[in-house]
Amino acid sequence: MKRRFVVLFLLFTMCSRMQAQTTSPYQFLRVNTSARTAALAEASVASVEDTCFNVLNPASGYFVPSGRISATFIKHVADINGGLLSYTTETARNARLTFMASYMSLGSFEGRDSYGNPTGRTLSAGAVSLNALYAQEIDSGFHVGVGANLISSQYPDAQTIAVALSGGLQYHIPNSRWNAALSVLNVGTQVSRVGSTAEPLPTDVRLGVTHRLRGLPLLFNFSFHHLAERNVALFDGFKNFSVGGEFYLGKVLQVRIGYNNTLRAASSFPVSARFAGVCAGIGIVTKKLNVDYALTNMMSGVMVHRVSINLSADSW
Repeated sequence: MKRRFVVLFLLFTMCSRMQAQTTSPYQFLRVNTSARTAALAEASVASVEDTCFNVLNPASGYFVPSGRISATFIKHVADINGGLLSYTTETARNARLTFMASYMSLGSFEGRDSYGNPTGRTLSAGAVSLNALYAQEIDSGFHVGVGANLISSQYPDAQTIAVALSGGLQYHIPNSRWNAALSVLNVGTQVSRVGSTAEPLPTDVRLGVTHRLRGLPLLFNFSFHHLAERNVALFDGFKNFSVGGEFYLGKVLQVRIGYNNTLRAASSFPVSARFAGVCAGIGIVTKKLNVDYALTNMMSGVMVHRVSINLSADSW
């Protein structure tokens, strides 16, 4: 019991130090998620059994089988692409250690001078993140995870580097089908700037639950997110929520659907917001290989596609 209070104290200390911002060269950390996570509208902070769920909560890494490899490709709007690659292994005391790399490429574009004239240079920009996450059980049904992150954003003739920490708790409510979780993400600082202005990290606090229904092949996910935003009234912060459901159609096929209220609220015009925030996807699950696809509707005509592949240890 004492260990639980120590972990809770450390997490809430991180919360008190955060200063969440809405603009940052590190915003890709918020959108580089797996296909399964995206199809559930990122409501999966309390979910388990997926290598990349620990992007939203490091504690969920405890449930990932040792030797699991996961790769995700993300097709954003225009020429913006991203991806994730992760590997999980078992350590002493039945803990889990996950190594993860993610990137985002903004594509290439023609260089121009201050007068708008072509310079003849082809420019590019992007960002890379290297992450190590550790998760273990500290009491019956009670799990904790921590992560350390090195982030780099590259611009033409410039680069900025930051370091960050994340932490999470996950608890299985005894004699029930409920999981509850809390995570604190991307608490850190820049170590290298472009110019003299300090650029913020996309810090976040997430709180969520999952419930596997009895008698119905459905996993229900619900979570609050962006709870660290500044200058937002207390109850207005709880408008940032996501809900998602995962339906099991036999042993192989899974169908997922979700809704992200924050995405919908970000659409400025009623026409563009028609299906904004709606997410959907499918998963094909076998003993050695899982393949997932997700579609996220940012606003009318603006879609983000994700494809994830998960390999078990005995398949490679």
